[in-house]
Amino acid sequence: MSGAMADPVAAAAPRQALDAASAALSRGDRDAAEAAYRAGLAVAPDSRPLLTGLADLLRDALLTRGVAAMREAVELYRRALQAAPKDISILNSLGLALRELGELDPAIEIFEAARQIQPQQPVILCNLGSALMGAGRPADAQPLLAEAARLAPQDRRINSVHLFSLCQLSGARAEAVVAAHCDWGRRAAAAAAPRRRMPLNDRDPDRRLRVGYVSPDFRRHSVSSFMEGVIGAHDRRAVEVVCYAEVAVPDEATARWQKLADRFLFVCSLDDTALAERVRQDGIDILVDLAGHTANTRLGAFAEHPAPIQVEHPIGYAHTTGLPAMDYMLTNAWLSPPGTEAMYAEHLFHLDGPIASFTPAAYMPEVQPSPHLRNGHIRFGCLSRAVKITDATLEAWGRILRALPGSVLALNYRDFAADGSARRRILAALERFHVAPERVDFTYTLQHPHTLAYYHSLDVYLDTFPNVGGTTTCEALCMGVPVVMLAGETPIRRVGAAWLGPAGLQELITETMDDYVQTAVALALDSDRLRQLRGELRRRFLDAVGDHRRIAADYEQAYRRMWQAWVRGMAAAGL
Repeated sequence: MSGAMADPVAAAAPRQALDAASAALSRGDRDAAEAAYRAGLAVAPDSRPLLTGLADLLRDALLTRGVAAMREAVELYRRALQAAPKDISILNSLGLALRELGELDPAIEIFEAARQIQPQQPVILCNLGSALMGAGRPADAQPLLAEAARLAPQDRRINSVHLFSLCQLSGARAEAVVAAHCDWGRRAAAAAAPRRRMPLNDRDPDRRLRVGYVSPDFRRHSVSSFMEGVIGAHDRRAVEVVCYAEVAVPDEATARWQKLADRFLFVCSLDDTALAERVRQDGIDILVDLAGHTANTRLGAFAEHPAPIQVEHPIGYAHTTGLPAMDYMLTNAWLSPPGTEAMYAEHLFHLDGPIASFTPAAYMPEVQPSPHLRNGHIRFGCLSRAVKITDATLEAWGRILRALPGSVLALNYRDFAADGSARRRILAALERFHVAPERVDFTYTLQHPHTLAYYHSLDVYLDTFPNVGGTTTCEALCMGVPVVMLAGETPIRRVGAAWLGPAGLQELITETMDDYVQTAVALALDSDRLRQLRGELRRRFLDAVGDHRRIAADYEQAYRRMWQAWVRGMAAAGL
C-alpha cells in the first residue's frame, strides 16, 4: 500500500534535478546548477546525490562565497552520512571541507574514521596525512603519506603530496629529499618512455619561438601576482605564448590570463598522454611548468617530453621535480648559489635578475605607520601554515619574545581558525620561554583584501624556517613590513632571499638561528629604522621586481639561448 501511495513527483525529482545541474555545469553556469540542486532537495530532502552534489558545488565556492558556503557544505555532507555512515567518498569530502575551514582536529577525526573502514585506501591515507601535516604533526603524517605513495605509485597527486611534504620536514636531509624526487622522476620517465617521440620542430635558430606555460593556477592564486606581468610583457615578435590551464572553475583572474595569452586552452579533460599529444600538435618549442609537485600538477605530461625544451619555473615549487625530462630550472644566485647544483635533476639556468616580477593586487591598501608608534609595543607576525612553524622556528620566536617582554606574536592562517591542536602546540612551545598565551594572537582572514589590511597591524614579519615564505614575504614588503628570514641550503629554503636580495635587503637575510634572533630583536628596538623601512620598502621592492618588461626580456634571452643550444645539438649542461 505504501508503494502505491508514493509521490511520483518526489520519486522523479532527484534524477531531474541532477540532470539539470549536470547540464548547467557543462555550460559553466554554476548558479543554475545550485538552483537545480536546491529545487530537487525541496522535494527530496534526503537524496544523497543531491546533498553531495550541492555540497561539492559550495565547497568549490569558498573564495567567492566565503565561510558560510563551506559551513553549509559541511552540514550537507553530514546529512548525507546519516543514511550512509560508512560511505568513504562522503567521509572524504567532509574531511576536506573541514580542512578548508581550518577545523583540523575534526577533519583528522573524520579521515581516521574513514581509515578504520578502508585501512589501505590511498586517497584517505593521503588526506589524513595532509591534515596531520597541517596540524603541525609531521612525524605522524609521514608514514601515512609514504604508505599512500607506495599503494598508488602511478597516482601523480598522491606522490606529489608525499614529495611536497618531505620538503616541509625540518629534520629531513636535503640529499634524501632530492633522492626521493629523483626516484619518482625515474619511475615517471620509465612509464612514459614508450610514448616519447622525436620532436619535429623547425630548427631555425632565430625564428619566433612558441612558448607554452602549464599551470593549475591560472586563476585567483598567488602565481598570478608573479607571472601575469611577465607573460603580459613578452615581446610577441620574439615569442608566441600558449597557456595550458588545469583549471576546473575559471574566475576573473582566469579571464585576465585568457587576454594575456595568444592562445589559452583548458586541459582538465585531457589525461597526461592527451595533453602531451596536444603540446606536440601545437608545435610548442619550449614548455614551462609553473607548478612542480603542487596540487593538480601536470608533470606526467612533461615526462613524455612533448616539447624539444622543457623548463621548470620555481615560482610554484622551488625544488627539483626529479624528472629527467625537465631540461632546465630557471633560477638566480639568490635562490641557487654556487654549490647547490646537486640539489637538482634539472640543469640550472641562472637569470641575472629576479626569478619573477611581482604585481600588487589592485586593491592593495596604502602603507600605514608602524603600529608600535600607537601601541607602545612591538607586534611580530607570520602568515604561514602551521606545518612551516617548526620546533626550531618556535625556539627562535620564543627567544625573541623573551628578549622583548612587551611584544606580541600574531599568527594568521587557516590552520589557526579553530581553537585546536595547532594552536595548543604553539602555545606549549612558547610557554617554555615564559611567553604567556595572551601574548599570542591567532586569527584567520579568508578574503585577500582583509589579509593585506592585516599587515597594518604588524611591525616586523618573522619568517618560518627551514621552509620559508614566498608570497607572504612579497606582500609584507609591499605593505612596509620588514621580513627577517633564515636562509637554508636548499632552494625551497631560500625563496625569501630571492626577493629580499634584489631589493637590497641583505641585512634581513640571516644564516644562523642566533643571527635571526639578534636581527629581529635589534630591528624591533630601532624605532627610527622601522619608521624608515615602513616608508620605503614598497618602493624599493617594486623597483627591484616590478619591471615586467625587463624580467620578460631576461626570460626571452634565456629561452633563445636554450633554443639555439638545442638546434646545435648541445646538451642542456652546455649552458
